[in-house]
Amino acid sequence: MEKAIWNNKEYYAVNIARDYFLEREARLASSKDFFCPDANCKNRLLRYCHGEKRTFFAHLNKEDCDYSRFDKTITPLIREIKKILFVHFTGLGYDVKMDENIEGKCYIHLLITKDGRQFAIEFGTKNTGYKRI
Repeated sequence: MEKAIWNNKEYYAVNIARDYFLEREARLASSKDFFCPDANCKNRLLRYCHGEKRTFFAHLNKEDCDYSRFDKTITPLIREIKKILFVHFTGLGYDVKMDENIEGKCYIHLLITKDGRQFAIEFGTKNTGYKRI
């Protein structure tokens, strides 16, 4: 999972991994202070994971939430492209939200806002089903 709630704020694993001091704090807080952003999740406690190939959040216990189900559908290629665009648009001054739940109905890969205007970016592969689209 790409994001978590920590100290009542939304954090992205990619941003934590880019800041040495923030990551040090995150490692100390892992497994006790990070929570799933899905308010309906039954087991909201998360841990922060930073490996050589991937940085992410994961449920401590068996998860039962929409966000986790959405996250499992994201391919490694889409995950990497999503992170690259997140960093790029954030660097240009846009407010970028990753894996955003819109109107409590579905998650989208990127929601980008600037000057009151919003647009969403969704990714798909040849394996993306028509129901997801």
